[in-house]
Amino acid sequence: MADTKISALTAVTTLVNADEFAVNQSATSKKVTGTVLRDYLGNSFYKVSVAAQSPAAGATTYLTNSSIAIPALKLRAGSTFRWDCDLSKTGAGVAARSILIKVGTAGTTADTTIATLTQGAGTGVSDAGYMRILFTVRTIGAAATSRASVFGTHNLSTTGLFPNETDYIQAAGTTFDSTVANLIVGLAVTAGTSEALTFDQIICTALNV
Repeated sequence: MADTKISALTAVTTLVNADEFAVNQSATSKKVTGTVLRDYLGNSFYKVSVAAQSPAAGATTYLTNSSIAIPALKLRAGSTFRWDCDLSKTGAGVAARSILIKVGTAGTTADTTIATLTQGAGTGVSDAGYMRILFTVRTIGAAATSRASVFGTHNLSTTGLFPNETDYIQAAGTTFDSTVANLIVGLAVTAGTSEALTFDQIICTALNV
């Protein structure tokens, strides 16, 4: 068959995992599939909560649409999960709340808590604010390691959601088996005693997966 210029080939409108590409590996011509390229480059996944959520006071609640199902290629060192949250509280509740990062196969509170980030106790004042939670996988394997943090800011300087103008906590995660198939990484919250808390928006992003 005669050579054909790339510009003369039929255009592909959608790439699929089985598509093949030419590659030169150590001076040898080979082919690579979309699946292998995706594994090399890493994927990004998103999930957005489209409704306000009000976790029960003093209870642990798995937040709806806060989870990402890990594809068959599994986690890698450097996989990072980020949750951007708009939240508010009424004047009820003055006890500390905890942010829980969960990893497992259920996508519920039954999954293992890998990191617990306990925030400073709020006060009995209505308030609104923002939190960004980060979770990074540092190493993979049967005893994978990770690091987590939460940054919070709010409308009020020393009352309401947090006791200070900003609230920042970080913690090392407990080890977990990252090789398990069908893992789900998600977010739960243990609201403070009597706290009337509402998550108005949650945007979950997974990078380098």
